[in-house]
Amino acid sequence: MLRTWIESPEPAIYKTRSASFFSSTDGVNVIVEKSFPLYVPIVYNDAVFPPFARSSDATLQAVGTVAISRCSPANSVANLAVATLDTFKDGLPHLLGHSFWEDRTRLARNAGDEYLNVEFGWNPLVNDVKSFARGVAEMGDLQSQFFRDSGKDIRRRYSFPTQVTTVDTSLTAPGRVAGGPFDLTVLDQNVAGQRNGAVVRSRRTTVDRWFSGAFTYHAPPEFFGSTGEHLAHASHILGLELNPEVLWQLAPWSWAADWFSNAGDVVNNLNNYSVNGQVLRRGYIMEHTVVRDVYSYVGDVGFDPVKVNFAGHPVSFVVCSETKIRRRATPFGFGVSLSSISPAQIAIMAALGLTFLA
Repeated sequence: MLRTWIESPEPAIYKTRSASFFSSTDGVNVIVEKSFPLYVPIVYNDAVFPPFARSSDATLQAVGTVAISRCSPANSVANLAVATLDTFKDGLPHLLGHSFWEDRTRLARNAGDEYLNVEFGWNPLVNDVKSFARGVAEMGDLQSQFFRDSGKDIRRRYSFPTQVTTVDTSLTAPGRVAGGPFDLTVLDQNVAGQRNGAVVRSRRTTVDRWFSGAFTYHAPPEFFGSTGEHLAHASHILGLELNPEVLWQLAPWSWAADWFSNAGDVVNNLNNYSVNGQVLRRGYIMEHTVVRDVYSYVGDVGFDPVKVNFAGHPVSFVVCSETKIRRRATPFGFGVSLSSISPAQIAIMAALGLTFLA
């Protein structure tokens, strides 16, 4: 949107005094005063509207990209990838010993109560198995929360500090002001040619920019493979009071290795997906600019105080130019072209019901 307007206040008024004359009717000397408007001279020089201060599309795209980086919620895909990797690494010691769980459980079954009382026999085995199950359950909870939040909007707004610049320019050589029927005889002849009054333009440019949008992400169910099955096993183990017979029936060694293999694939999938996993359901960069030119008369007006009743200055004259711009982001940010959209990004957009707007 482009708009211009004029702020034209009421002009200052000056009054001239005529020489006194004798009124035979009233029998007194009378001084006649006449009122005239007084303007800043630029009015008569066809003051133009200031130029619009709108930014280019390239600038707005750059500004929008900065805004997204500053207000974007933490990427849920990337966060889950880190958490999954941490769980994976914490579980590695258990993976190294899981192949011996079967043998140790068999020994415990055969040894009976005597083996259960061995501090470095049964108790360490139970702790090892339950620690492993706890890690699986924690990762399962993270993944479940990730699925629940998939497709939900997270609204964000970011405003840049207002930019204000002011430039003063002297437009006229020293001289008299303009006005209504102007009579040179009202000027003070004693200072003629020495007056230092002039018109000054003060240009004030104000720029406001802000971003508003809604972030979301899509969680493909194939990311997590057999996570649900593993979570069921882990939850079952954690809910039981283990003894050798129960642990033998559960046989955690039969799925522990499969869990680690699946977790490695999950981490790989999440790392590959985290680049594009978070998208904009909607996003806009907005800009509002106002350029305000104030024309003022400064210095000596130059009136003869005997002939003119005026002790001030002309009222300032103001002209303004305003712009309002809004640019929409693509789901993957500002300045993204259709040719740069990858098949994976297209799939994400389709899953979220988004359309591409360049």
